[in-house]
Amino acid sequence: MEFDPGTGLQSFLRGSLYNEDLDLGTPFRSANATRGFINGGGIIQTADAGQFNLNAYAHLSTFDEDFSLANSNRTAETPSQLQHVPSTDVGGSLTWTKSLFAHNRFVAGGDFRLIDGRSNDSYFNSAGTSISDRKVSSGRQNFFGLFLENIYRPAGNLEVDLSVRGDFFQNLDGTIRDNPTGAASTVTTFPDRMR
Repeated sequence: MEFDPGTGLQSFLRGSLYNEDLDLGTPFRSANATRGFINGGGIIQTADAGQFNLNAYAHLSTFDEDFSLANSNRTAETPSQLQHVPSTDVGGSLTWTKSLFAHNRFVAGGDFRLIDGRSNDSYFNSAGTSISDRKVSSGRQNFFGLFLENIYRPAGNLEVDLSVRGDFFQNLDGTIRDNPTGAASTVTTFPDRMR
């Protein structure tokens, strides 16, 4: 959907949904993927302050897969693992554009992206009759950026761009929680990283 009343304000909203079911060739092996995406934003054009562009999105997904072990002649099959992987990805950007002085266009802005993911894994015993171990692996990633740019066009066939950008990146809360049946649970943690 798009909305443009002709007053210097334009806005939009888009969305999509994807689903896929896979038969992986044996009675126990299958997979499913579902992804939903929504994106919205707009443009504000002012007479004195320039133009502002805003864009934001959210991406939600899940992935499921069932694993198994088959004998060499493929006459018997044993379940080995169940996997469920949900993830969330949100982000956006804001830019400001304005013509300054003769033949100069100035652009400034920033963007961000936040990702949260998890893998829930259940492992069967060797006979494939019950769950013997459960693991949950999870973590987050964050991305932030800022930039400045000046576009100088002294002639129609000549353009000079000067720009600078800074990015900040984080890996956070990385853990693996192992819960074996009949044994003590363990938690492995990974150090946070920032660059």
